Amino acid sequence: MKVKLKGTSGAPFEVKEVHPETYNGEPTIPFVQYFCDEEGTIYKDELLEFVTDSQLQTAATIEGWVAVDDFDNAYIYHSKPTQRCKEFCDTGDYVLDWVCDTKYPNGKRCYVIDKDLFPDLTPESEPLKVRILITSV
Repeated sequence: MKVKLKGTSGAPFEVKEVHPETYNGEPTIPFVQYFCDEEGTIYKDELLEFVTDSQLQTAATIEGWVAVDDFDNAYIYHSKPTQRCKEFCDTGDYVLDWVCDTKYPNGKRCYVIDKDLFPDLTPESEPLKVRILITSV
């Protein structure tokens, strides 16, 4: 089973339940569980936080192309988008935006992303190929 030491941000590690006769030189206490890691270190259950499989899912990666529209909004697209010029709300004004025909596995064509992460990108810039890794802290 996977555990972490309570109160730390260390990586989870594998332990198994053991029944030692002593713990830190003292006789073990009945009804307290003890666990041993791969190096042979023994831990009392009260020192450990048990980690479930769903808690181990700690990272996500998004790959795609970042582009900025005329409203200074940034998006990450599944594949390289193409720029188009379209009329803005029947005003006679035209704006540049980006379109992409392919979708991410969840069906989305793009995600909104903070423009401040890419300060040099403008609506006139070519899309930038990126890989973004999101991890829990």
